[in-house]
Amino acid sequence: MVSTGSTMANALEALRSQNLTDLFTQALGWQPVEKSPAAQQQALRILGESCCPIAYRDGVVVWQVLLSKDFQLTPASKAQIYQSVLAVSTQATSAQTTSVQTTSAQTTSAQTTSAQTTSAQATSAQAGLAQASEQTKLPLVIFVDAAKTRSLWCQSLQESALYVVGQPTTLWRYRLQRFSQSACGLFPTAKTKTIDAKYAVFEQLIQGLYDHISGVSNSTDRQRYAVLTLQRLIFVQSIQIKGWLNGESWYLQTRFETALQQGENLFFTTCLQPLYQSLALPALERPLSLVQTVGSTPFLGHLFGLHPLEQRYADINIADRPFEAILGWMSEQTSAGSFNPWLSADLGSWLERYWASRTQPDAGYVGDFELASRLCDRTLDPLLSQRISNSPNTETAQLISHSSLNERLFQATPNTCRQLIQEILPTLRVLDPACGSGNLLAAINQRLLDIFSVLTGYTQQSQDAQLKIWQSSLLDQNYLDQNYSDQNYSTANNSEPTHQRLTRQEKATQRQLISETNILINLQIRVFKNNLYGVDLSAGAVESAHFLLLLHLVTLAQVAEQIEPLFDLSFNVMSGNSLVGLIDVDEESFDQIDGGDGQLNAFQGNLLQPLAAEGYQTILAEKNLALEHYKSRNQLLADARNIPAYARASLLRSEITQLDNKAQNKLNALLLRQMSQQMGIQYKAMQLNDKPQRRLLTLEDIDILQPFHWGYHFNSIIRQGGFDCVVCAPPWEAFRPTAEDFFQRFQDLAEAKGMSAKTLKTSKQALAKGDPEIAEAWLFYQEQYAYVADYFYRSEHYAHQNPTVNGVIVRNQIRKERLFAEQCVSLLSANGIGAILLPQPLSAIAKAETLQQFFEENTVYVEHAEDVQEPSSRETPEQQTVLVWQMQKDALHD
Repeated sequence: MVSTGSTMANALEALRSQNLTDLFTQALGWQPVEKSPAAQQQALRILGESCCPIAYRDGVVVWQVLLSKDFQLTPASKAQIYQSVLAVSTQATSAQTTSVQTTSAQTTSAQTTSAQTTSAQATSAQAGLAQASEQTKLPLVIFVDAAKTRSLWCQSLQESALYVVGQPTTLWRYRLQRFSQSACGLFPTAKTKTIDAKYAVFEQLIQGLYDHISGVSNSTDRQRYAVLTLQRLIFVQSIQIKGWLNGESWYLQTRFETALQQGENLFFTTCLQPLYQSLALPALERPLSLVQTVGSTPFLGHLFGLHPLEQRYADINIADRPFEAILGWMSEQTSAGSFNPWLSADLGSWLERYWASRTQPDAGYVGDFELASRLCDRTLDPLLSQRISNSPNTETAQLISHSSLNERLFQATPNTCRQLIQEILPTLRVLDPACGSGNLLAAINQRLLDIFSVLTGYTQQSQDAQLKIWQSSLLDQNYLDQNYSDQNYSTANNSEPTHQRLTRQEKATQRQLISETNILINLQIRVFKNNLYGVDLSAGAVESAHFLLLLHLVTLAQVAEQIEPLFDLSFNVMSGNSLVGLIDVDEESFDQIDGGDGQLNAFQGNLLQPLAAEGYQTILAEKNLALEHYKSRNQLLADARNIPAYARASLLRSEITQLDNKAQNKLNALLLRQMSQQMGIQYKAMQLNDKPQRRLLTLEDIDILQPFHWGYHFNSIIRQGGFDCVVCAPPWEAFRPTAEDFFQRFQDLAEAKGMSAKTLKTSKQALAKGDPEIAEAWLFYQEQYAYVADYFYRSEHYAHQNPTVNGVIVRNQIRKERLFAEQCVSLLSANGIGAILLPQPLSAIAKAETLQQFFEENTVYVEHAEDVQEPSSRETPEQQTVLVWQMQKDALHD
């Protein structure tokens, strides 16, 4: 394992010089191939290029392909070389297996010689067979250009990563760290077999917090606060190991011991709550008493500010008991790298699994980072390749089947770099409309930052003036000059900050590292601001998505100043019902809604009165201006120079929230009109002993659905035609009432009555004989599904869910994954690329015939089969399908 600073420095130097043999065999601890079980594999020439095996580990052979000056690496030539190397590896493995089997047979025939000898030989033969089996693993083939300025690392034909000399090495530092521990280290992984036990511990820790939280009466809120607390603790753990909490790397553990000595159940109130307050405020605004209690901390802002649950429940407390286990567990996971999302996919997988089990108890899909990465590769990469080359839609099927972005970047010219930097990437908008806890967004984020990092390498090598200007915009030159220049050099002095106590050589090295991370952090913030969007119905899951994405930022940082305060993702990754809401807003109807509407007044009081004078465009203009300034941290209130920057940001955030709330009320009223007047949908109040009683829908019925109005929240994107890339791994389940989902929504009632999903009988006869409160709650729960189902059946956005037989639409059972498929089409721009993970191909589902026909007639699409080695539940199929599509140019786009 690459652990010491000097070993990692040697590894990075070998990477920069493209000395791959030394990198693997000396810095990363791999075996030289000639001293390994793969010694029989010899150098080759394929397509005239030199291919040489250089290192071996756990059945994987590293091959270096040193390309000649005039050789053009294309997807076809890369595939031919890789397949030829694979064929040689397979042949060598087969030969070795035969040899080992012969040895095994000879050993068996000599069993009568000596029992002890036979046992030893059999063990040796068995080890040989296992070793030969290991060698069937795919080789790692690394293509290096003639000038040794870049290399393309191919873990398979589909998985590759590009390194360009001069790019920041931080992301590759994590790759090298994985390669020092594993033969497959190109990307973070989280195998089901290895994370099951770890997830069980993760779930137990949350349950421990849940059981010991007091002052939160609602069980759903208590569950959400338990997850929030664990996430905050993990975040604090991630910054304390950097020495950012009063200079202590064991800050939490030390404070916990102190709290135990002072009395029982004091840690939360005497340590964590003051710490949260300190992290939420800039240093100058912290009361002296708070500083004396907490010590010095960075200013992280909203993530540790007063949470809505903390505003609702003023007397929240958590007993000490769960914290001892959590603090020990966090130390272990930190050592294992599990909290670093660039290094490991464990944490993201745990969060995805947890929220899926709570919000989608009947769904078969549980998030997997590797599958999320492949979804990303099959949408983002072909989209960017297509826009670089301006290739027509007719080539989409080939692009999404055989992505060639890394090959294009391997041959990138200054013009290609300018095109990506100035035109394509700044305007790229990627959406996950069922984002959950953000696993898929994390994969997209990592891929985008990887692409940006490669471009900075080319910029470093190029003399192109425009590229140099772009690179200089990513550096905080003033900070570097003030803290790491020779003028500020001084000898060791413990009274001075750490950066002033470095030797001159150490300062130069530190300046380079800070410079590189400055570039990456500025790029990361641009990705957060411009490129990533997500929506999910679960507010708790959305908070987890914010946490996971921001953890990427904190992990990159070398000094706290680089991230102060944390970027706020609240207006990019949002909570709401992705399937219910307005995509196109009728501005005239919006402006007509006012406080004079009796039905609206009944529910909203006088709130809508001031809205009568505020038109849709007025609200949008105010919101967009405030949002742009808020995201950019600009000095909007320039005249009020006495107001601190953080206070200005808080005012802007408050203004945006108020405008959103205003608009939401009127937009919900518009949706009410649409559902009630245009679609003729009525509320059906279920009865135990009679037919449902119908009534008109009310605004409260709409509010309960938590509609997400795409045309308002992402108005500029929708107005321009939609998102460039929509990627989605939705829940796989029927849209219907279930006992499991019922008890998730009515946990308090279930706990009070001592009932579970297994004991609940939902027939009207059984409900009539059972507990009246349970019966009333179940009927209310059923009612929510009835009118929403009518909306899905009648909405034009879901016109392809049901087949037509003899001119009559036949109602199918509604499936959520198919609803999301059609909604993704509505949200995608005309030249964008979409992808959705389905349990099986549409062509294999008779009831999806109309939807499949729509894709056939209006899109270019490809279905990829994805094998599932370890199904996550009994309902998870052994093979999943990724449907990838792009609208045809002559197709009508709703």
